Amino acid sequence: MSKKKAYEILQYHIDKNGFDYADNFRCYKEESDDHENMIKYENSYACGCCGFFDTEVMIDGEKWHIGCNYGH
Repeated sequence: MSKKKAYEILQYHIDKNGFDYADNFRCYKEESDDHENMIKYENSYACGCCGFFDTEVMIDGEKWHIGCNYGH
């Protein structure tokens, strides 16, 4: 459920900021033992359009990292 909420918040930011051609949607929950998903998240920057957006949000008391690429 929280992952779905993370993507809903990401979509809100995409709409709010008018990001054109948004792609490469990504998120992960920050946990001390979740290094694999953190690495996948960080490596995904280069896999989409030239611009990028990333932020942190709290969902049900847990810190999530959400982001996407966007561009032309």
